[in-house]
Amino acid sequence: MGNLEINEYIQFMGFNSKNEKLYLMERNAPTPDEKEILKNLPFKQGVLDFSALLGSRVFENREIEYVFMLFNTPYNQRKIVERNIKQKLMVHPRNKLYDTHDSDYYWLGKCKSVEVENGEQFNQLTVTIVFDCYPYMISHTNYFDDLWDVFDFDDDVANYTKYTVKGSLDFHCLMLVLSLLNLKSQQTADLLSRSTMKNQSFLKQVVNKTITYLCDLVSMMSMLKGLGRFNFIIRKRSWDD
Repeated sequence: MGNLEINEYIQFMGFNSKNEKLYLMERNAPTPDEKEILKNLPFKQGVLDFSALLGSRVFENREIEYVFMLFNTPYNQRKIVERNIKQKLMVHPRNKLYDTHDSDYYWLGKCKSVEVENGEQFNQLTVTIVFDCYPYMISHTNYFDDLWDVFDFDDDVANYTKYTVKGSLDFHCLMLVLSLLNLKSQQTADLLSRSTMKNQSFLKQVVNKTITYLCDLVSMMSMLKGLGRFNFIIRKRSWDD
């Protein structure tokens, strides 16, 4: 078994399952539970479902489980491997989880648990690792990065996302988001934001700054005043394949 090349592996911070000589046996990424907001009124048939009040369903985090095996390793060495895995995974907060199963995407989460089972007969170690992750995979590239080789003609869209403000600019955030949702798969547009200005209040003034603003799928109307550039960074999300 040790002569077989490891092609499927994961990487999280300093942990790389291939470097640990772990063979991936199982991978489970079930769909996440919906954040349901239900109201059951007396004398009314059924229930009122407000779960998609903003126009789309909202989900809890999802758990992703990996089962690895280490073969032909003596017991004292297996104990060292077990400690190394736990030290490399359990100390870190939420970060990027890379999986060769979805090479164009990454998960965002943290390690929830590491369980091991020793097999004395064949000197093997079974390692079960569970991650608590954001419900969608996130693409490595943004929309309108204009990278030809990675553009998916079935699911991707190319929208201009940079707007120059000279004086004032009115915009309706929800309308912009909805224009990006014409996708064939269950992908959505995720607007990620961070501001280069020290004042994080909602961009009342844009003066000689390049501002990146991140919002989720909400209806928001506002006006930008000043001189500068308004840049939407639109990160592609997707269900697991």
